[in-house]
Amino acid sequence: MSDILALLQPHLPADVLAQVRATARPSIPYRLSVAANLPLTASRVGGIGYWPQTQPYPVNPEGLPLALLAQVNLEELPAGAAQALGLPAHGILAFYIDAYDDVLGQDFDDLRGNSRYRCVYFADTAAPSLARAAQQALFDQVQGEEWYHPAAGEYAMRFAPPAPHYLLTETADFAALYDMEYGQWLNRYDNDVINAAFAQQGTNHLGGHAFFTQTDPRFYDSDLAASTLLFQLDSYVGEGVDICWGDIGVGAFFIDPADLAARRFERAWYNWDCG
Repeated sequence: MSDILALLQPHLPADVLAQVRATARPSIPYRLSVAANLPLTASRVGGIGYWPQTQPYPVNPEGLPLALLAQVNLEELPAGAAQALGLPAHGILAFYIDAYDDVLGQDFDDLRGNSRYRCVYFADTAAPSLARAAQQALFDQVQGEEWYHPAAGEYAMRFAPPAPHYLLTETADFAALYDMEYGQWLNRYDNDVINAAFAQQGTNHLGGHAFFTQTDPRFYDSDLAASTLLFQLDSYVGEGVDICWGDIGVGAFFIDPADLAARRFERAWYNWDCG
């Protein structure tokens, strides 16, 4: 039995605990730490990463460069982790956002295919990368534009082994998994224990269930309903790490399972909200 289920077991009836167990999805938790001189191909949040010299650097509709939110070097994941999430075993999965637009993600229109973010998969990283200085120069050229990036620095990602992630907070698929709305479910049991179990799982992970400080956009858009969490990054300040989405929010990329299986990462969509 996982630590989460052991924490919940004394406080939930056996049938409800079975419901919790049935919501398990594989996830890969990660932690962040202050980093210096990371190789361009290393996993990171914020900063500058790998971008092939042969490809045009991504820009927003105004022609301003997109900023790296995070990149995952899939070979740095623990053994079996990529397979557990249906990810490729090799290459880099990168997430770019428009740091010149702090509204995106709070408007539920056109979340898929929006040119203000991009999810990119580089199957082969043998091609030389655009140098760190050359990438930084793209941003230096447009100084004076209002800039908002949730990561105040560049942070190394350290991945834990795959672990089951249980649905303990409100999402669009909660009622289907628990046969009742989240508010009804939460009011029947010990809120403090359930919230403690949720907190113990953490909210920085690949795969698993998403957490929203406000509303899951999948409630409102049937085209997004089947999408599952690909990557999530929560606000956190401490130990030299400074991540803040607006007023202590959370950001995430999602993907349809069919697109994940077909490696169509360019169809992933992005959302962030804050409390």
